[in-house]
This record gives sequence, structure tokens and C-alpha cells, in this order.
Amino acid sequence: MEKLLRLYLLVATLLLAFNGHSHASAAEQYKTWIPNTNWNNGENWASGRVPCPLQDVQLGNPQNSSPLSIALTGQNALKSLSLPMNGELIFHKDAELTFYQDREVVLDKCTAKGNIQFIASVPKMWYNPNNWKVTDNDGNPVLNDANAIIHLEKVPCQHDQVLFPKDSSFNVASTKPITVASLTINGKSYSQSSFKEFLSGDSGAMQFHLSISSMQLTGQICNDPKGCLCNTNQEKTTICNHVTCVVPLCNDPLEPIGSCCTYCGAVMMVKPGASFRLEDFKSKILSLKAKFKPVSLAEKNGVELAI
Repeated sequence: MEKLLRLYLLVATLLLAFNGHSHASAAEQYKTWIPNTNWNNGENWASGRVPCPLQDVQLGNPQNSSPLSIALTGQNALKSLSLPMNGELIFHKDAELTFYQDREVVLDKCTAKGNIQFIASVPKMWYNPNNWKVTDNDGNPVLNDANAIIHLEKVPCQHDQVLFPKDSSFNVASTKPITVASLTINGKSYSQSSFKEFLSGDSGAMQFHLSISSMQLTGQICNDPKGCLCNTNQEKTTICNHVTCVVPLCNDPLEPIGSCCTYCGAVMMVKPGASFRLEDFKSKILSLKAKFKPVSLAEKNGVELAI
């Protein structure tokens, strides 16, 4: 089938869509996992911030007894620590836990006392598009896709390189098979056999709730300048179950290819020529950012670029 270039005009926003997953460029791009179970992440605590020096830290959750892996970095002060029956604390780099009593600590801005509960005990789903972003191999964002509307393209597909950031711990789950090109966790690149071994161990089993046979690492990134096929409608129902749509304020909204929602706008289709190079086209479109605010880079039966 011929590949088609689709242009969606969404109100004042342009969405450019192509039937091809992004060809690997000079600047390597990764689909990077966002959530973590890090001690130093305020979102993982019931109070919305990390513990203060005079607080009693509760890592065990009476409503969820599943073992957790929790990563620490830097210096962390607390009064006492209540551990669950099962789990692990991973001390990265110069991580320290210092226990204080009231008479020993000089309080600065963090003056809270009493119990503080760690709450990141519920696994985050692999096929939730809100759990992913596009970065370089150091985890730095390469594109602002905070308002991305091509949901299927936010989740890693068979040609994607997947990155779980360094100095972190995770709580990931999937009930469906996963196929990606490569997988890097905490700076270590895994092969099919080494990831299977990791999942078989205590730490891997705490962080990745997957069956050993569900993860396939192909080692094949996209080498076609015109792009490669990515997530299809086979994954759409699973992905869209995690998306909440806003009702569009028009009579005949459209549903962009790869999106879970409908939008007000129009669509124009263009067929690229034999010399078409997806990365070159993206670069030209992104050069217009002085006129159009970039929204997202994503793919459908290929790739979609929203600006």
C-alpha cells in the first residue's frame, strides 16, 4: 500500500501525520518511562512532599501488601522508619538515611511531625500513554509533547528504544505482550535473555509485573527513511482505556489517525514522493515553531507530528 501524508488542521493548531514510524536520526530518541517509586519524589508520598527530619516514615501500606522497590539518592533525614514485610531500599550514588530525635535536629523549612505514608504501591500500566515521553539517551526531553493528541504513538512500539531512567525504581505492569527494539533500565541495556534473568530475580519481579514471555526485544530500530509501521488498532482499545477525552465544541469532529479522541478541524491528504525523508520533513515543520507552537511528535500506522 502507498504511504500517505495526512495534514489535520485543528482549530489554530496544525497536525501533520505520516504513515510511518520515525526513522532513527543522528540524535537518538527514546520512549522514556515517567513514573517511579523513588523516595525523593514528592508525588510518592501522601503529603505530596518528601519526609521531614522529625517524621515517622511508613513504607508499608496496609491496603496493599505487594513488595515494593524504593530508590534513594542524596541525604535523607527522618525520625523513624517502618518497613513492610517484603521489599527493598536501593541506595544509589551517595544516598544516606539519617535518623534524628527532637533534640538533635535543627529544623529549617521542613517542620512537619507525625506519620508520613509512602503511597506509590499501585503499579502503573505500560500501555497508558500518559506514562511516556520522548527523550534523548540521558532522559532529556527532545520534544514538548505535553499536549499530544496522537495517543497510540506515545506508547513504545516494535521499533522504539525504551528507557527507564537512572537512579530510580519502578512499579510497572502489563497484561498484554510487549514488543520493542531495545530496553535500558538504570543505565543497563538488556538483551532478551538478560531481561528474562532480571525478571526472575527479586528486584526485577518487584518492579516489573510482567510474564517472562510477554517482553520481546527485537534489536531492530526503523531504518526506512520514509518511516515504519508502529502501534495499530490492535492496541488501540487497551491504550484508549487510559485516556479521558474532552467533548469537542463542533457538529462534525474528526478523529486523527492514532488518536483516542475527536477534535474540531479538517483533514488534507498528501502523497510523499520517492525521495521523501521523514526526519527531514519533521525538521522543516519544527523550524516553523516561531509561527506555530509545537504540540507533539507521534505516529499512527506510522508517525504523526503535531505542531
